[in-house]
Amino acid sequence: MALKDIELRILGSLIEKEKTTPETYPLTDNSLRLACNQKSSREPVTSFSHPELSTALQNLRDKGLVVSKRTANERSVKHSQKFNSYYDLSNKELAIMAVLMLRGKQTPGELRTRSDRYNCLQGLSDVEETLQKLASRQKPLVKNLGRSPGQSQDRWQHTLGLNEEDLKPRIRQGAKVNIPSAKDELKAEINDLKRKLRHIYRHLGLDFDE
Repeated sequence: MALKDIELRILGSLIEKEKTTPETYPLTDNSLRLACNQKSSREPVTSFSHPELSTALQNLRDKGLVVSKRTANERSVKHSQKFNSYYDLSNKELAIMAVLMLRGKQTPGELRTRSDRYNCLQGLSDVEETLQKLASRQKPLVKNLGRSPGQSQDRWQHTLGLNEEDLKPRIRQGAKVNIPSAKDELKAEINDLKRKLRHIYRHLGLDFDE
């Protein structure tokens, strides 16, 4: 399932708040906006508006990844995530996915440090084992990007984002695109002049020598 950046930010924020501050969960519109746009533990920092978030929430509800409801004794609609039940994730897997959604590509060491608040991963080996489980699914949720210059660990990324290459217009296999070159254009002009000269010569009763 390909998700937009704002949808990923919403899901990551809902998961984070559910696991780290359960007393404030589910989230209202305002608290969700603050969570998505907070300046700590977010890369990049964003400034999503209420209308943008409202549209993204509806898309996530349509996909079965978010539930929004208001109980009889509450004034505000509150939002909760269904990401873990949709993908049948363990707490460890959910923590890794949330941090990847909120902060992008990371090494196992960075993931270990940044998932500390979730209180479910016991060390670097636990993180690496969880990454391998996510990567070995029939439809992998993460992928190994290899090492960046100067890094001693591989970087990992979730696979839920939209692929820009997939969004580019495609040319059907076998179809040919003819883009005239300057040489082709010159040749066409010469042939056109010859045609006009041939017509003039014929009109004058003369032979045209090409």
